Amino acid sequence: MRSGSLLPALIRSGLLALLLCPVLSAAQPATAQPVMETRIIDTLGGESLIPVIEPLLIEGGRISHYRGRLVIRTSAENLAEISALIAEIDQPPRPVRITLRRDARSSDTGRDTSVQIEADSDGRVGGRAQASQQQRTQQRRDDYHITTLDGHEAFIDRGQLLQLAGYAPGSREILPLLQGIAVRPRRLPDGRVQVEINQRFEEQRASGQLETQAAQSTLLLQPAQWYPLGSLQQDNSRLAPGHRSDQAQHINLEIRVELSD
Repeated sequence: MRSGSLLPALIRSGLLALLLCPVLSAAQPATAQPVMETRIIDTLGGESLIPVIEPLLIEGGRISHYRGRLVIRTSAENLAEISALIAEIDQPPRPVRITLRRDARSSDTGRDTSVQIEADSDGRVGGRAQASQQQRTQQRRDDYHITTLDGHEAFIDRGQLLQLAGYAPGSREILPLLQGIAVRPRRLPDGRVQVEINQRFEEQRASGQLETQAAQSTLLLQPAQWYPLGSLQQDNSRLAPGHRSDQAQHINLEIRVELSD
């Protein structure tokens, strides 16, 4: 068979296409890799933004934190997407006003008894008993206000300073005696506020020992509404010859948050 007649035969049989496929495939260029660039971005959130941004990076992209700035290496298209997200979520923390209400009711009941013995002119002895009761009731409401930034802790207290003797002769150390509540509010996307509350009560006993009580809780609050934080009931009785005193105190604690823009 002549070569002039071989080519049409190969085309008709499809063998020529099979022979040319490897050659054409090898001639096609490989998929172009995106051009990577590094950008340093100033942010308010800093390192706290990394868990949000990291899942958005393309393959080969990297993010790190340096002195309050984010160092991002990725493509220009990916960087534009990340920059738009940062502009949306990296907002200055907004103020949150927290009010703690202390509603105290107390009652003091005193009972006095006395016995009087008398003798008449005939020598007869008689006695007379007398009892009296007094009751006093008081009510007091105190509101403590504090404004802090979203995500930042604030402490509402009525602290004192406690002087401790140091290890070296003549040395003294001053420590705060904390009696109050530490709060950290976080504004949630649904409009509620999550408040972490740490209550501390430190008291120095007559023996010189320092007694510390603490409690921790987390609340989800709707703004501008009062929520119960807890209550305390305390009863005391004192006895003396001819006198008895009963004291009762009930304290309700409530909390309220208000948002400011």
